[in-house]
Amino acid sequence: MPRSGRCPPQNLGVDGISNISEATLAGLEAGKDRKSSEIETSLGESFEQVLRTCSHITGNVKAAGDFASEVKWRDATARSFAQTVDGLGKLATMLNVPYEALWEDIPGWTREKVLRVKKAAAESDPLRGLYEDGNPNTTPAGDEGPSVKEKADALGVLVRAGADPEAAATQTGFEGLPFTGAIPVSLRPKEEDAARLEDKG
Repeated sequence: MPRSGRCPPQNLGVDGISNISEATLAGLEAGKDRKSSEIETSLGESFEQVLRTCSHITGNVKAAGDFASEVKWRDATARSFAQTVDGLGKLATMLNVPYEALWEDIPGWTREKVLRVKKAAAESDPLRGLYEDGNPNTTPAGDEGPSVKEKADALGVLVRAGADPEAAATQTGFEGLPFTGAIPVSLRPKEEDAARLEDKG
């Protein structure tokens, strides 16, 4: 039974295993982790099918067609908290993975805690007022939608295309954004023409 279940010796009460490093402990539990992964995949997919079947039986058409939901298992692998956080930090800095996407992988963090942290981060965002001003073209915090950078890029494209800056700001969610009247460098004409246009403004 221990062989088929890939149970490491320390989980069976074997004495004499002490003062070992985290890497060694992870190596001892590698077989168990692989076996657990197989079981989690099988049970997870089966449970998702059960939920969709129950939703179909109860007449919940939307939930019955929900193939995006997934079973999330708690990570019980043998690794230190510092090691995990270091790996998550490298994902964020070296691969540009969004920080919010990595919060769910922090050991010990539940879904409720992740939601609380996301809410606190949104409330402390200094640019929050730009996309929470009541404008129907803006996206409230917590909803999926374009980021401030994406909106700013879209605003720049519209302005460079010759659109009225104030109208472009309204369409991209920056209604009321003040403009200096200066001409972007990428669109700046000859020096004498630019001076004449800015004097008129």
